[in-house]
Amino acid sequence: MITNEILEYLAFRVNSDYAKVRFVDCVFEGKQHLFTMNFIYDEGLNGKLDELKPRLESEFKEKINQPVEYVFDYKSSYMDADRLSLLVRKFLMNNFSIMTLGVVDDDIVIKKDDRLFVVEISLPMQAVEFVKKSKAYDDFVKSLFADYFYSFDFKIIAKHDDDGELDLESIEKMVGENIAEMEAKKVNKSMPIKNMEYYLGAPIKERPIKIEFLKTCPDFQVIAGTMGQLKTRESKAGKKFWTFVLDDGINKANCVFFPNENNAAKFDKLVDGTVVCLLGVHDERNGYVNFNVRGVSFCELT
Repeated sequence: MITNEILEYLAFRVNSDYAKVRFVDCVFEGKQHLFTMNFIYDEGLNGKLDELKPRLESEFKEKINQPVEYVFDYKSSYMDADRLSLLVRKFLMNNFSIMTLGVVDDDIVIKKDDRLFVVEISLPMQAVEFVKKSKAYDDFVKSLFADYFYSFDFKIIAKHDDDGELDLESIEKMVGENIAEMEAKKVNKSMPIKNMEYYLGAPIKERPIKIEFLKTCPDFQVIAGTMGQLKTRESKAGKKFWTFVLDDGINKANCVFFPNENNAAKFDKLVDGTVVCLLGVHDERNGYVNFNVRGVSFCELT
């Protein structure tokens, strides 16, 4: 599928604003004869995106040239210093929690110059080279370039108040403890499922976590369980939406799904007792905390 060539053509021959749209992936659901095309776009396009969509979608349909239904899903890609600082802290905690216990907010300095974020991270001396040479760090930096329309310049330096280097045996012990802690977290948080099958919305690529580990945050999370108390409702504006409870066998989450014209009919076929894997955002609105569903796949709990 020549997705990159299509975007290059549109950016250089049609409108330079297409350079601020990036193809993520395409999911084909054979049973429904449905192509779901997923894109991210620079938040600066919020006022122009509707003008760009018709040409972009026409080009993709023409190049793919398949007698199927198409859904084009767009996600805004926004970044600022506060969000980047949170991502850096999350990266360090998830991958090097023991080695970076002494890191505080002041140890992460972020400056923005037009489309460039300059990030300086001060770490304990024994952690600097280990972090810089790790695959996790390399993957983290690559993910930023892939998910956001900015450049990033990272500098990892030793903290000035560090008491000195630890010996090799101490470093290896800390690394071993860190890896063991990470594995324990994975075991404790993961929700075991099997036979996941895409149904509607955004595709799910991650393993689900147990509902008890959900955090109220803007990041996408994945949970799994059995649907119950499924109800169809209507907003003040007259738009149809659904609420339901997802039960993973231990905890429950209040869920809400706001459909578009392409997936309302499919969601309407779901019933109480259906076992699903959900992609969404756990957020607070009007004083209520709900799991706002963006994608649904069938699965089996194990």
